[in-house]
Order: sequence, then structure tokens, then C-alpha cells
Amino acid sequence: MVYQRATSNARPLFSAGGYPPNAGGPMWDPTASPFGESSMNLNEMSGSGDYSADPTRYSASSAPVERDDSNPFAASHRRSGWGVTTWIVIAVGVLIVAGVAAGVAIWQEDKKTGSAGESSGSSSSSATSSSLQYIPGTAGVVKSDPSDPSNFEKDPSLHNVFYGLAYTPYLTQAPECGATLANVTEDIQLLSQLTTRLRMYGSACNTSGLVLQAIEDTKVNMTVYLGCYIGTNDTVNAQQQAETTAVLEQYGTSHVDGVIIGNDQAIDYLIEQMAGYRAVLKAADLTVPVGFADAGSEITLKISEGADFVMSNVHPL
Repeated sequence: MVYQRATSNARPLFSAGGYPPNAGGPMWDPTASPFGESSMNLNEMSGSGDYSADPTRYSASSAPVERDDSNPFAASHRRSGWGVTTWIVIAVGVLIVAGVAAGVAIWQEDKKTGSAGESSGSSSSSATSSSLQYIPGTAGVVKSDPSDPSNFEKDPSLHNVFYGLAYTPYLTQAPECGATLANVTEDIQLLSQLTTRLRMYGSACNTSGLVLQAIEDTKVNMTVYLGCYIGTNDTVNAQQQAETTAVLEQYGTSHVDGVIIGNDQAIDYLIEQMAGYRAVLKAADLTVPVGFADAGSEITLKISEGADFVMSNVHPL
């Protein structure tokens, strides 16, 4: 209800029915409008409408209109029952509570499972780690299982990035033969983390046999170019080739990429040696490529034609 505030006998400007009151007098005091010092007459605003035809319809007393409880705008009005909005709020609340409860339950279950898994994994890792040790008689650079050389500790700082590496085990240069399988096994465990290929120089001191045995025991991804040293002594040359052949017959050729005859000896004599050893392998029913290795500047077409492969020795300064 809005009242004019310029007259002493304030009457409502608009009645409860929504129409302007006109109880036998002017619509409002034109000198005192609730919106300013003066205002237009309602008849001027809305045309020449006659509001005196039915005075009782538009009359209003100076007392406020009372509203009973049936009026939805009354302060005392109360809706009977719960409305749709209330039910929606309750449903949403129930869903939120249920979601939170389910989330907490799943989190607790995952936490239990995770803890159990971490505990089991930690125990297993701890047990495995504790069973690894440095093998006596070695350089002590790789921990492994004494009963299973294929189970050894990897070094995270090493990466398999080399195409191949030249390798000679410790104490395998005759007459100072003293290499052991334990020492060579540790070498293979370490080298397998750097490359998948090894190039060797000779077969003295059972070098070839120790290397192939270590590869089998460690089960690493490794192949070898075996070496047969040659010199001016025909007896030594024949011995080197015989030892290599025996190793190939014992271990097979699955881990052997080829056999290198000599080293840094690109002479015509080398062609004869390669041809002779190829005949030995054929007699033993062994099929293995035979080649040689020398400094790149010393390799000739003539010698290369007698080889199954050629290797160039490169010595970084």
C-alpha cells in the first residue's frame, strides 16, 4: 500500500484492488506528489476516464486493507504441505550425502588396498634386494644373486647406447691366464647395460668359452664376434682356431655373430688364413661368417674380397 505524504489526511494512492482511489475528491493533491513537488492528474495521464460512475468501486478508507491467511501475500499466510521446491532440495541433499558417503567408502577401500600393495611390494623388493650381493673374487661393481646370475642389480646411470664394444677379460693374455667365470660373469652383467654386441681379439686362456658361458648364465641380450689371433707362429695360429671351433661346437652359434681372424694384419697372408678357417668350420658343420678387422686406411679391396665381413678399428684419442 502506497500513501501520499503531502497531506495531513493521507489516503492510499492505490487500493488493494489495484485501481487508483477516487472517493469524491481529486485523485491526489497536485501540489504534493510522492514523487516530487507536483505531478500530473491521472485523468490527464490516462485520458478522460470517469472514475465517479461507481464511487464504491474505487473508494478506499484511510485504514490499511487487512489481508487474511488465504491471501498468498499475507504475512501470516502458510502453504499447506511441502511444495515441489522443498522436495527437490531434499532430493538433492540426499544425493549429495549419498555421493559423499560412497566416495569416502571407496577412498578408504583404495587406501587399504594401496597400503597392502605397497607393503607387499616393499617387502618383496626388500627381500630381493637383500638377496643380492657382490660376488667374491670379482671387481665388486654389480650385485647379483649367487645362485642365479641372471638376477642382478641394474645401474640406473647406465644406458644401452653403444652398437658394440671391444672386450678382453682380465688375465686372458697368455701366458698370464687367470680369468675366472665369476669375474667374466660380472663383466657381462655390466656390459649388457651398455651394448648388445662384443668384439673379442683372441681365444687364449679359454676366453671365448668363459664369455659364452657367462652370456648363457646371465640370460642377457648379447652376441659376440669371437677372435682368432694370428701371427708368424703357425702352431699358435692353429691352436687359436682349434679352441674357437671347440667353443662353437660346445655352445652353438646362437650368440655368435662371426669370427674375426687376426687384428691389424691386412696382408695377403690374412686371405689364406680366412679361407683355411672357413674350411675348418665347414668340416665341423658350422656356419659362421669369417672376416677381419684393421685400421680403415689399411683395408684393401683384395683382402676384403676374401672376407664375409670387414671391421674397421677406430681408436678415439
